[in-house]
Amino acid sequence: MMNYKLVVESKCDICESEEFQTLSNKVQFNMTYRVVICKDCGLVQINPKPELNELSNFYVNEYDKYYSAPRNIGTNIFKERGYKIAEFSKEFLRNDINILEIGSGGAVI
Repeated sequence: MMNYKLVVESKCDICESEEFQTLSNKVQFNMTYRVVICKDCGLVQINPKPELNELSNFYVNEYDKYYSAPRNIGTNIFKERGYKIAEFSKEFLRNDINILEIGSGGAVI
């Protein structure tokens, strides 16, 4: 796994706050990036982030090696998993909010 050169720390992508709490110093596959949560709006992001050209290189040349779904898994399994995640999440969510993303990945429950 290649680790990319990081740019300076950035503000929150949603609210532009500079107040973060570190959640982890590595991500999946032992990639050494700092994962933070914004203390103002709750967005979870990597900070600092890889340089734009290196991030682009990752998605073009590396992403499928780590995150592609196995070819033998049908789309129905992912639909079922989505329904399970939605059902599980109901008790934690209010009715008046929107979810931007749940990074469910390709793992099967």
